[in-house]
Amino acid sequence: MCLLRQVMESFSLALVLVGVVLVFMKTKGGDVFPWLVILVAVAILSVVISRRCERPLDCASAKGLAGSYRSRFFLRFAFAESVALVAFVFAFSGGPK
Repeated sequence: MCLLRQVMESFSLALVLVGVVLVFMKTKGGDVFPWLVILVAVAILSVVISRRCERPLDCASAKGLAGSYRSRFFLRFAFAESVALVAFVFAFSGGPK
């Protein structure tokens, strides 16, 4: 379980470090509404797809439960992180200049 926690913390730290770069970017006002609409659509799509891809937990044995929990955990984390990464791409490329 400790390894699972370390991997999750490393993914979270990567998002924080990219966010630190955004703090030092010099941006001016601009139209961000189209980017927000696309980002909301990506977020909704991420929630829908993650629920469709989810498989039930295998409770037949402790090893099977751990394996199915691990795969569900990383799948959910990947979909959640994808929204933040798309937002970072929009901030770098299409944000106010």
